[in-house]
Amino acid sequence: MNLETIERLIDKAIEEEDYEKLLKLLNEREKILKNMEVTPQIAEEIMERDKKRLEMMEKKKASLIKTIMSSREYGKSLKSYGKSISEQGKRNWGRG
Repeated sequence: MNLETIERLIDKAIEEEDYEKLLKLLNEREKILKNMEVTPQIAEEIMERDKKRLEMMEKKKASLIKTIMSSREYGKSLKSYGKSISEQGKRNWGRG
């Protein structure tokens, strides 16, 4: 695999939120970079792309945290509602 291919696959892994694959690709990229002569220009381009990738991942992280917090609130509401219904049923059970 060449550097260009790895870079495309890294972007795809981030887009698909496949972080296991992303880690493997980053390790592969590191091996490739160690075995090639990296010019300052190439290094700067890679760092710039990685900076943009990190920004994208931070946005996804913030969105995921928001979703998790909403899910927790929803779960609490359901639990509270279920408890309320259960208590109501106990009070009405003896009536008939």
